[in-house]
Amino acid sequence: MPHTGTRKSAAQRQAGQEAVERGAVPTSKAKEEAKKARDRAAEKSVVQLRLRGEESVDLEYSMRVLALGSTSEALREGLRLLHREASEVEAAQNIEAFYGGEQAPLPDGVVPAQEADLTAADNSQW
Repeated sequence: MPHTGTRKSAAQRQAGQEAVERGAVPTSKAKEEAKKARDRAAEKSVVQLRLRGEESVDLEYSMRVLALGSTSEALREGLRLLHREASEVEAAQNIEAFYGGEQAPLPDGVVPAQEADLTAADNSQW
C-alpha cells in the first residue's frame, strides 16, 4: 500500500470512532477508572503462589542472576514485565481497531519494508 501522508481518511476516522464506541479503544473516562482501580489496589495484598519444580528452579536462578533479594521482589519484577507486555499488546490492538484493519500510515520519509528486508532480518543472528 503506497504511503499517502499521515492524514486519516474519512473511512479511517469513522473506523476509529466505531472502535471507541465498541470499547476497543479506551476513552479518557476508561483510563481514569483504571487509574482509580490501581490506586485502590495500591494497598499491600498477600498472594499465594504454587510453582512446579522446574519453575522453582527457574525462579531461584533468575533471582541469583538478577540479584533480587526476595521472592516478593522477583514476583514484583515479573508482574512489572507482564504488565508492560500487556500494555504493548493493548496498544497494538488499539491501533488496529482505530485503523479498522487497514495498515496505519507510515511516517513521512519511511518506506515500507520489502520481503527481502524481512527475510534478512529473520535470518540475522546476534
